[in-house]
Amino acid sequence: MTVWNDLPAELRLVVYKHLDNVSFRKLRVEDVRHYHHMAAYAAVSREWQEFFEERTFKSLVLRQRDLPELERILNRSRRRWLCTLWLRVELPRYTCDSCSSEESDEEADTNSAVFTAAVWKLFTVLNGWQSRGQEPLTRPGFDLRLSVYSPSDREHHFRHHRFDDDFSALCLWPRINHLDHSHGWYHGTQLELSLGAKLRILGKPLKLDLSQVSTDLSPHLPPLNFITCFTMPRQFYRRIADVDSILQSLPNLRRFYLEQWRQVTIADENERLLHLRRVIEALPPTLRLFSAFQDANNTLLWSAPNSNLPESDAPSARILRKASQKCTVINAYFLIDARCFFFTFEPGSPGSAQEAWPNLKKLTMTSDLLSSKAYGDRSDRMLEAASRAALRMPKLRMLQLWFIGGKEVCIFRYRKTKGRPLIEWLRTKSARRGPSQGVVQAWQMVADTSLQGPIRVQKTEIPTNWITKSRGSVVYHYL
Repeated sequence: MTVWNDLPAELRLVVYKHLDNVSFRKLRVEDVRHYHHMAAYAAVSREWQEFFEERTFKSLVLRQRDLPELERILNRSRRRWLCTLWLRVELPRYTCDSCSSEESDEEADTNSAVFTAAVWKLFTVLNGWQSRGQEPLTRPGFDLRLSVYSPSDREHHFRHHRFDDDFSALCLWPRINHLDHSHGWYHGTQLELSLGAKLRILGKPLKLDLSQVSTDLSPHLPPLNFITCFTMPRQFYRRIADVDSILQSLPNLRRFYLEQWRQVTIADENERLLHLRRVIEALPPTLRLFSAFQDANNTLLWSAPNSNLPESDAPSARILRKASQKCTVINAYFLIDARCFFFTFEPGSPGSAQEAWPNLKKLTMTSDLLSSKAYGDRSDRMLEAASRAALRMPKLRMLQLWFIGGKEVCIFRYRKTKGRPLIEWLRTKSARRGPSQGVVQAWQMVADTSLQGPIRVQKTEIPTNWITKSRGSVVYHYL
């Protein structure tokens, strides 16, 4: 009788991969009754344990109640596999009595206290690993993720939103009652929500009040030197106010992904911009990739202004220009209008001779000036200013400027290819037809710096039938 160890290593690997592919998280919904947890396979033998624990502990999703057990479960041998740790801070529930009204100050204080305690506990645990020389040493680095939610967020007005990408939640969550007048549902259609319901799902900004958890006169989070990537996904709507305080405790950060939701009131959006400036100012000098994305939900924004971006955010643009000069990749989607970023490179502007991006390879931004409704030749002036900025980017491989508004999409993309340099102009039928000859000539000067010959222009029409309500779907499709 052939036993397991008699099988060739190649055949054993085929079995491992098959079990990995049919594990619980990868099954289709209709197969849910036949699932197997991958972690159970690790109990078969030492060999199986080595294979499946590497996959089981590569990425962990925790709530704050899991943190006391983290030290015990994630021993030193398992810790070597850990690449991504995602803390999802769980806030207290709320009832139908308050689901249509903004958080009270008392609720906001309670939520901030819960958030502070969770972040402090996480950083304390990870700092303990570091002080004992037992931190994960994965390559290319360790990714820390942070988000906040209340379980009640999907039990009232927003039950059609999936706040959890774990397969169990996706399969086992009960069917949505599409006939619920009290929560804005009528025959499968969500009617316009009250302002209070929108403010409830977004919550008030969560504050990191370390005086509640530390006795130091000037408390700060313990530094985590081994964290090289920090991600704040937009999967949850809650907003964190003191991101800058977290960044200051990540001195070796190389990649930062910031995703936010646009606020529904002008006051809250202005406050978000102030927080954004603090975040950009706190970016460490070690940072090489900064990617920020502000999404907009049509359900939340029915009563919000139509513009994608603030009229002018020159302070944020100025701070970003300075903070990004050591970066290799900058992605700023719907965060700051590109015209503010490139303003100092327009004719007659007080440009700075010291502004340069010697390592920048890719730059992506958005601008309302690419809209078909933009006045006059302002879009051409911005694109020409961008070309002058590109002359300060000797390693630039790609520069993209986007506009997405409703069913209108317009994308300007400059690329250095193996052959001739290329300008791509992607647009829906209603968008601008550009680029103008002046814009092409301006970018030819950029192409001439690498001696690649005449620039090519390629125009592509984007179909609108697949564009969803989410900006992210367009960005993902045309990255």
